[in-house]
Amino acid sequence: MRRARTSIQEQFQSITKRLATLPAGSAEQQSLIAARGQLVLDLSQATVFEEGAAGSLTLLKEANSPSQPTSPRPLRNAVLAFMLALLLTSGVIILRELLQRKVRSVTDLIAFGVPAIGELPRLNRAKRSNTVQQARSGDLYESVGFVRVNLSHLLPPSGAMLTVSSARPSEGKSTLVAALASPYLAANKRVLVIDADLHRPSQQEFWAIGGRPWVALTGAAQSQQTNLAQAIEHPETASAVDMGENIHVLPAGNNGRQATSLLNEPRLPALLRQWASAYDVVLIDTPPILALSDAYTIAKQSDGLLLVVESGETSVPDVQRAMHNMQHTGIRFLGVAVNKIQRGQQGYYYNYNYSSSPA
Repeated sequence: MRRARTSIQEQFQSITKRLATLPAGSAEQQSLIAARGQLVLDLSQATVFEEGAAGSLTLLKEANSPSQPTSPRPLRNAVLAFMLALLLTSGVIILRELLQRKVRSVTDLIAFGVPAIGELPRLNRAKRSNTVQQARSGDLYESVGFVRVNLSHLLPPSGAMLTVSSARPSEGKSTLVAALASPYLAANKRVLVIDADLHRPSQQEFWAIGGRPWVALTGAAQSQQTNLAQAIEHPETASAVDMGENIHVLPAGNNGRQATSLLNEPRLPALLRQWASAYDVVLIDTPPILALSDAYTIAKQSDGLLLVVESGETSVPDVQRAMHNMQHTGIRFLGVAVNKIQRGQQGYYYNYNYSSSPA
């Protein structure tokens, strides 16, 4: 408990120092102020837990020897044993909660020193089916805009390759990839979306690919309908779907073990850089990083990895384990985006909506 309190104090001091260097009114300053407020609450709770664990008994007077023999008191002893067991059980529950603390917002990440890139709201089923439109003028508009801004100083201005993964399945990393194309488009950027999740490809669910024209990727002699696996095997015909407005999509195509083995092709890094040379940013959708090695293979060739976690489901230890694995595999970790946040739990600047569509 004492170490937890000391860690929270250090984080509070670190955020205070960072606030002194930020311009007043900036989004980052506002986010850090909110995080510092949460740390104050965490510090007070940790102090209470520490005092409860350490005890507050003081010696008032030395005990006197009994003047006559005493008999056992089974009822009193049973009550004391029950209270001791209750105290120990409470301590175990508190410790387990601290070790398995769930990520609910970026505040939980900042408190543990994890870079926070942004928050995205939970969408209902009807809105999830139209993710791209929600990113352009709906509920995702402000949140994905903040994600792009926070990534802008972490990625090259052109030819950037961003790998997006998640800690576990179904946390929304594919949704973020599809949604993130819109703010880059609004910033006049050329975008290539690559579905490299060859186990459970899903980008085709967000884009109306049928009937759209195909364009040859850089280095291809001719355009032809291809998927990622075919583009790796036959780069001379590698092509992507032209979705209009400077957005191209390279679908995953067939999935399975044979297709995923192509991600280990020695020429893949050179192909990715070759294709990226014609775009400002390449968004690569990859499988969950704690479940499969594909994300590590792709991320090592990119300019960094963005980790998506689900609010209330992903634990802090899972995030820390993913960060540890990336550190030891030489992957540049950019930060975490918290997805599926319930309304009212997001940072206040995401709730500060002027309208439901951009001006």
